[in-house]
Amino acid sequence: MARFTLFVTLVIASVALLRAQDNPPFQTDFPVEEFVARRSQVMDAIGAGNLAIVQGAPGVDGFKVFRQSNEFYYVTGLETPHAYLVLDGRTRRTTLYLSHRNDALERSTGRMWSSEDAAEVMRLTGVDAVAPVEVLSRQTFNPTMLRAPRPLVYAPFSPAEGEAQSRDELLAYQAGVAGDPWDGRPSREAHFLRLLRNAIRPSSVATSRQFSTRCA
Repeated sequence: MARFTLFVTLVIASVALLRAQDNPPFQTDFPVEEFVARRSQVMDAIGAGNLAIVQGAPGVDGFKVFRQSNEFYYVTGLETPHAYLVLDGRTRRTTLYLSHRNDALERSTGRMWSSEDAAEVMRLTGVDAVAPVEVLSRQTFNPTMLRAPRPLVYAPFSPAEGEAQSRDELLAYQAGVAGDPWDGRPSREAHFLRLLRNAIRPSSVATSRQFSTRCA
């Protein structure tokens, strides 16, 4: 009887886990209006003719729990890796760019938000649109966007904190990497800014301390 009871308990727990994996997690601490207001403040700060692009945290390697970057979480509340947010000060519209659904990965990690969840993500975050990440450059840096007067593009430049990290600790780590003649890899943020400059060409990327502070 004890073995049967244990078996039933395990089955129930497994079913509950599978149901939980069908629904990606989302914060419940703040209403959607809070994130809409925060994004509005960012657009006020960058100016009516400019853009801001916020890069979310990458996926984790190994058996770790994903943690969203402070800046991205502050303006979206969304816990999903490889996500990008474009805030257009000209139209005051916000667009989230997400990866496509990865069924193989989600079998081990549980459901994650993807571009296929556009309607639900828009409802939860209050953004105006959700699109696949591969169209970010085509939609954001098209000829219409690049014609004069060319907007400034703001992006956070400080390292994004992960689990059990502080910005000072990350800056010290990056300085060590940069000072190693056999390493010297750029930070993820520096690499992102380089990609933005190449996409815009000629450069009009502003790495704004004011913007970074507002989103911290």
